[in-house]
Amino acid sequence: MMLGAANGMSTLARASSVAEIFGPRHYGAISGAMALGANGARAVGPVGASLLVIALGAYERLFWAFAAALVVVSLTVLATPTEVKKEV
Repeated sequence: MMLGAANGMSTLARASSVAEIFGPRHYGAISGAMALGANGARAVGPVGASLLVIALGAYERLFWAFAAALVVVSLTVLATPTEVKKEV
């Protein structure tokens, strides 16, 4: 249920933020380019995970690798500066 709610909210947020940031002129192309990455990851994910299970030898090792990747990404996001300079 939470995954569905989060996916629905991100869909609405992506639509409004693309329109707000880039305007309506190239909305379709920009939105499509953003969706390509997400849909590509959804398509490649199961195959990539199965190849990693074969390479690592067990599902437990795959889950630990994903957990380590999540920690690295989380720390990277926290270390990224959040102040954005706006042009006047």
